[in-house]
Amino acid sequence: MACRSLAMVNTFITPLLLAIGLSTTPFAVTADRVLTLHAAEASANVLPGLDSASEWALPSLQLALTAAFDCPADTVADALTFSVADTHQRFDRAAIADATTLETVLSVPGGQLAPVTIAGFCSNENATDAPVLLLPGVASAQVSLRCQSETATSVYFASRPLALRLTCKDGEGQAPLVAR
Repeated sequence: MACRSLAMVNTFITPLLLAIGLSTTPFAVTADRVLTLHAAEASANVLPGLDSASEWALPSLQLALTAAFDCPADTVADALTFSVADTHQRFDRAAIADATTLETVLSVPGGQLAPVTIAGFCSNENATDAPVLLLPGVASAQVSLRCQSETATSVYFASRPLALRLTCKDGEGQAPLVAR
């Protein structure tokens, strides 16, 4: 009988106690309330009729990023840093004073980004069938915010995947993808 009672505790009472405990526990302020990141979709052209290599090296990409931030009470924003791969841009206290949003464009060299697999896209047979391909996570963008008070420093982070829209057409001034 003791085993049956213990099984009842594990099955019914433990989840109930956990739910009650979680519903009454205050949650800490998350980075999403202090710092958010938006990343605009990037684009690149693929030349029609290239061979059907499975990996393609990306060209340099211009990535538009926006951070919205608000340090907790009694602190001030001391620094904000955007980064994608090995490319980063830092804004100091003077650059972000009295701001709650900041926009920047990072120019990320193609060599810092992993190649993408797009076999069959924009080949001679498919050049007009599927002129656009969306790759939802070719890299990720990060932003960090350092908030400073008289006695302490806090750092907050946010990250977003970067989407890339490939278009099957002539380069039109933009470096196209090339087979690896």
